Amino acid sequence: ALQHEGDDAAKEAGGGPALNLQGDSDLQRRARKLLLEALRTWQANGCDCGAIEHVLRYLQNQIFKFEATVGKIESAAAGATWSSIKQIVHALLLCKEVLLPESSSCLQSRPLVVDPPSALHATPSMDSPGCSPTQAAEERKSSNRSRGRLERQSGIQNICWESTFPSWRIRWYTSARKRRSKTFPLDPFMKQGLSEDEAIQAALRQDPQTSLKVLQAKAFRRELEPLPVKKLSELQHFEPLGPQKGVTWSLGQQCWRAATYAKGKQKHMRFYPKDLSEAEVGTAWRQALAWREEQQKHRHAQL
Repeated sequence: ALQHEGDDAAKEAGGGPALNLQGDSDLQRRARKLLLEALRTWQANGCDCGAIEHVLRYLQNQIFKFEATVGKIESAAAGATWSSIKQIVHALLLCKEVLLPESSSCLQSRPLVVDPPSALHATPSMDSPGCSPTQAAEERKSSNRSRGRLERQSGIQNICWESTFPSWRIRWYTSARKRRSKTFPLDPFMKQGLSEDEAIQAALRQDPQTSLKVLQAKAFRRELEPLPVKKLSELQHFEPLGPQKGVTWSLGQQCWRAATYAKGKQKHMRFYPKDLSEAEVGTAWRQALAWREEQQKHRHAQL
């Protein structure tokens, strides 16, 4: 099993980030294979990346840490497997960060559905990130509130159900990388005397009153200027421009990512070239190196 996110991870002897399993190298090999098959199945079925975001972040951080301290993951003894894991993790996080910038309860490809009665009263796991005993107790006391409705989906990309304030929320990015959002609450319709479940059921039946907000959200999304989304195979990739470690090219964000560690925690910064010309990519690379060297000097000065 994987360690909890943030734990110090040991590295296998030249085999890439360790999975922290008790046993011989054969067990490590089978664990890597099982992890790769699970990620491929998750990706092929189009499952919600947000549900395993903490696992994906953990794997990404361990790979970054390995590459920052040892070298490229492809050069490890189990480099082929770890390289495949790295690519799938990156693709899943790219779907999460680019298409759905904030963690939310929406899936992109499924139609709008209503939670079954058992799901409406389900309490979150105490192992879930951000779940406190207070929140769990509040969840149990508020069966008529709309917390944790992970199965409610709009079927429209970037239109998500907001569980904190019962509403549909739409999110998008401007050309200046500013994040914007707009909400379409269901509360005005519930004040007409409909319960929450009745309002959602009426929306599913295309009731003109209760489906108005959802239809407005969909129309608003269509009015936004569409941003082209390139396939991973079409994105530019650059190898490090020098032997220095800790600076890698982010394929999804098209920038250099400089990473360093201080007091057991990772600190990173992204450096975007103005364009993908050789000169601008080189300038961004030097900026990333300068920032990382400055962080390293600051860390040594504190020791």
